[in-house]
Amino acid sequence: MVWFIAFMIAAVAAILYAIGVSIDTEAPQRKL
Repeated sequence: MVWFIAFMIAAVAAILYAIGVSIDTEAPQRKL
């Protein structure tokens, strides 16, 4: 069960990272 939790955390982190990269490439001036 621990591996499932770790996988979910990794998946969420990858999605957030992908969203951040897309925002960076689309609107660099809105960098937080």
